[in-house]
Amino acid sequence: MVAIYANPINIGKFSVGYVLATNEMCFVMENISPLGKYDGLLCHLIDDINKIEYDSEYIKNINKLIAYHGEERNIFKNFKDHPLFDLLEYAKTNNKICTIELCGSDLTDAAGFIESFEKDTVKIKLITEAGKYDGIAIIKLEQLARIWCDSEDYRMYEWLYKLNN
Repeated sequence: MVAIYANPINIGKFSVGYVLATNEMCFVMENISPLGKYDGLLCHLIDDINKIEYDSEYIKNINKLIAYHGEERNIFKNFKDHPLFDLLEYAKTNNKICTIELCGSDLTDAAGFIESFEKDTVKIKLITEAGKYDGIAIIKLEQLARIWCDSEDYRMYEWLYKLNN
């Protein structure tokens, strides 16, 4: 387990989890919440990494919380060839909510379900926080700073969308 600091806007912000795959462009990690629970998958640019920590007191405490909750790790075997495309395929196939940050904005610039993707673009069905359809966005992959899939904060969008449809 590692803590990865990869936010150019807020350099003190970090994600904790298990790195599943990397390439020269990006990495995918299984994110763990501060409560020691599974918190989705994160794909982030390698170039944005400021610092990586392991074996810290914080990480040791997260491990204690994982054990306390009896959390079993999900085993993601899908991440082999290209971490970003593997994550997009996982999200599309499993109909998982995704959030996208563009150009290092440190904001959620799009939230919804992956409709399709190609080598240069991703098409996402936008969903509001009330779980309502809000149009389609086509995003240039070169503008992606970070993409989350199945994060704890946005599962409510997914659940409400499924209840509404």
